Amino acid sequence: MPEPSFVPAPRNGLRRVARLPDARTFPAPAVKPGEYEPGSCSGVRRFEDPRGEFGVLYCASSDEAAVGDDISQYRVRKVKGRGLLEWIGDFVGIGPDPGEPKPGQIPGSYLDDRVVVPLMVSDGSRFVDLDDPATHAALDEGLAGARMQQLLDCFDRDVIMGPNRAVTGAIARYFYSLAQRPGFGDVIGLRYASRFAPDWERWAVWGQDAIYLDDDQPMQPVTLDNASLRAAARRLGLTLPQPLGER
Repeated sequence: MPEPSFVPAPRNGLRRVARLPDARTFPAPAVKPGEYEPGSCSGVRRFEDPRGEFGVLYCASSDEAAVGDDISQYRVRKVKGRGLLEWIGDFVGIGPDPGEPKPGQIPGSYLDDRVVVPLMVSDGSRFVDLDDPATHAALDEGLAGARMQQLLDCFDRDVIMGPNRAVTGAIARYFYSLAQRPGFGDVIGLRYASRFAPDWERWAVWGQDAIYLDDDQPMQPVTLDNASLRAAARRLGLTLPQPLGER
């Protein structure tokens, strides 16, 4: 069977953006056993375990990539060329809420409690490189049943970064199961390039015991003058929050 490609963590560690109360916690499984609906993307991130046995911590190689992934939730989403909220409002007959930020605008409340958390990774830890064709070949054979069930010709980056959570959840589950085999215990997650910017390197971590806070690198609050926030917002076409006195 083809073997996937593995890569180490960045030498300077990982970055995640979290609300301050959650900054030191590892996420619990996002899916409860027996409650996962593969056809729905609502509330389920890309590489969550469909069986609910392990949680996933989403990180990045840089502050900008970590912040960018977090604020991507505020992008304008289109339905046949129209904003999703506008389309829903027309459908149910409800106009926009004047208290809500405009589509494409980061709300001022975002700055209330967000911090960038630096994380270090234990020496020798490895990640599956989801962008490598060798990994795609391993999935073609290892998940042949799922591939045929989903009517996929093959696994490639478009499939892995697509919206089908039945597929992406199966990928996470497959490589997590691989990590339980002898010789693969140092595999603690997945590495992939963000679908928003190819230079935003992303990491989905299930190996809770292999990551730790770096006492020499304190958490940094995400503020309006944060260079990473401004750079990420610019690349995503998002409007920054207004200063407190102008809200």
